Amino acid sequence: MASPDPEERSRLGLTRPLGLVFAALAGAAGSLVLVLLSQRVVGFPPLLPWTGPLVLLFVAAIIAALAFTTWRRVQVRREQIEARRGITYLALGKASALGGAAIAAGYLVFVFLSADNLAAAGPQQRVVRGLIAALAGVLIGAAGLWLERACVVPDPPDETENEESGQPERE
Repeated sequence: MASPDPEERSRLGLTRPLGLVFAALAGAAGSLVLVLLSQRVVGFPPLLPWTGPLVLLFVAAIIAALAFTTWRRVQVRREQIEARRGITYLALGKASALGGAAIAAGYLVFVFLSADNLAAAGPQQRVVRGLIAALAGVLIGAAGLWLERACVVPDPPDETENEESGQPERE
């Protein structure tokens, strides 16, 4: 069996939905193990401080801002960016998408396992903070996917489109 072309093996592409599913399953499994281990050792799920969800929301905002500026630059203004920077942004987008899926699924499992007695203050704070952290994970993943797609070089404008719209071609 012949090995694939080296260019095909090292090609960095957009994140596929199956990759997001596997990342979410890994995050859920990791969270399940950690929460069950904590319950076994300490007797209750771990406490969740506000710093975790807030930091995740901040990370989501940073990635979304980078995705917006990259999208505007590449897709709207059709500017070229350095190849190394484009690959770095693409890799960051992919890592954010996969990491966001893992974070969201992990915190959802944490919430599910912590929601046994919502009348007490401890489980309530775990559920609220866990849901906010899961939402932040979704936002990180969505911003990562947006950043990935912002890095895709658009097709050059068709000459017939420019003639029909009456706009001169960009150089």
